[in-house]
Amino acid sequence: MLDALGAEAAKDVQFRRLSWSSEPFGALATADMESDFKKLLQAPDRSQPALALLDCALDALAHGYPMPAQKPDLEKIVRDTGYWPGSRKEALNILISYARRDDNWSVLKTLLNDVHTNAVEDLEDELLGTLLLALYPAFIDTAEVWRYFRQPKSDRLVGSYWHFWHVFASEVAPSKNIPALLDALHQSGFQLTSADVTLREHQVVGELLVRGVTQLGDEIEVQRLYDWFTLGLDKYEHSPLDTEHQQRIATWLGTHPTQYKSLFTLSLTQHINTGDQVHVAVWKSHMSLYRAPEPDDADAWYLSMAQACSDEDLRHGLVNEAVRVTFLRKGPDAQFQLLERWAQEHSYDAAW
Repeated sequence: MLDALGAEAAKDVQFRRLSWSSEPFGALATADMESDFKKLLQAPDRSQPALALLDCALDALAHGYPMPAQKPDLEKIVRDTGYWPGSRKEALNILISYARRDDNWSVLKTLLNDVHTNAVEDLEDELLGTLLLALYPAFIDTAEVWRYFRQPKSDRLVGSYWHFWHVFASEVAPSKNIPALLDALHQSGFQLTSADVTLREHQVVGELLVRGVTQLGDEIEVQRLYDWFTLGLDKYEHSPLDTEHQQRIATWLGTHPTQYKSLFTLSLTQHINTGDQVHVAVWKSHMSLYRAPEPDDADAWYLSMAQACSDEDLRHGLVNEAVRVTFLRKGPDAQFQLLERWAQEHSYDAAW
């Protein structure tokens, strides 16, 4: 049968064009055929008909009798750019199936490093994505996984590398790993941009951030939570996250007024300390909280912060926030009453 397939390939390299189904080839890979497959895998012929026959042989190995003795030759195919890209990926998938069967992942770990460092050519990241899907999270450390988070080499292919990162964010990353993943991403200095990029990083970060905030936001310290929030912002404090992710974060904040107040206060302090003018610092602080709804007692809370504030500009900025909230929620009459009451109780601001 292998000889017949070789004859067909010699007549027409694309003889499988009417049906690329691979499962039927599994019947060819039987225990008594192991030496025949070894010859095919080791054949030096790189003509197109020979490569077409090898493609059939790899499909047979993928669905037929396991032949772990072929692992060294399969690894050579993965590493050799003289083979078709699809054949190299299929050889890798067979190696992965043998690794699962034998619980021996050493070859795949070495391949991951070599692909990542470009010691093994992988022009469209198909090998890298396939390896990541196989090795994470069992064999790739939580912090280490971000080494592989970059723009795909090809902007035309939505393949295994793109797929890994998008199922990684929503499904693959275990819930217990989310805090460490967000910590490691922040510590790496990562920052989103507003550019529309092939990997759509904002979707990956947004999904992870939503999972982290909604699961643990009310349990962790404020500085850590704030660091997570900054992952969803660009350098101008705008959020490139999908609207859905922004809304989910904002909704969570709206139901956690204690965290809202702590985060706003921390953000405001940090922006003031870096030299921002008060009105800019206030605006950035609201943006860093994804424009979440302010607490029900926001007017009184802003005034209490102003009361305790010794810096005149910041005090006035906080009173302005209280005035703004009062106007939006209670109308202009309440707004003027607030200002009059503040002036009466704080004579040093009467002229202001």
